[in-house]
Amino acid sequence: MLGYNPERQRELMSWFGMRDADWLELAADAARRDAGRVRRCAARLVLRRFARPDPVQAAWRAFCRKLGARGVARAPHEGPRDYARARAARGLPGVGSARSGASPRRHIALRYGKRPRRERTSQSCGALVRAFRPA
Repeated sequence: MLGYNPERQRELMSWFGMRDADWLELAADAARRDAGRVRRCAARLVLRRFARPDPVQAAWRAFCRKLGARGVARAPHEGPRDYARARAARGLPGVGSARSGASPRRHIALRYGKRPRRERTSQSCGALVRAFRPA
């Protein structure tokens, strides 16, 4: 640190491609970088705020919260079939069946299947989850 004089500073700046950089130029460069970061953060916030949520995914999350409240929380690595049919069905009978309405089969079909009927059926998916009462 003792040998870090103005000449060493210029040498370091030239190593980064800045020849004859003074404090004003460095401050302007830092402000440009910071402005870019602020623009990116603002864009993310705007997109997150106005992005239309997926009703099927929202219904699935509500379904998982209901089962989690009954002591069968979903692990992050578990897919819908493994979670509801295998593990949750053992803990709460009737959860994995197609009769439950909020079944993993319905979620998989709506979320990952062909989408021609998605708008009509995704609205009913939320209602099915709200009506679902695990035993």
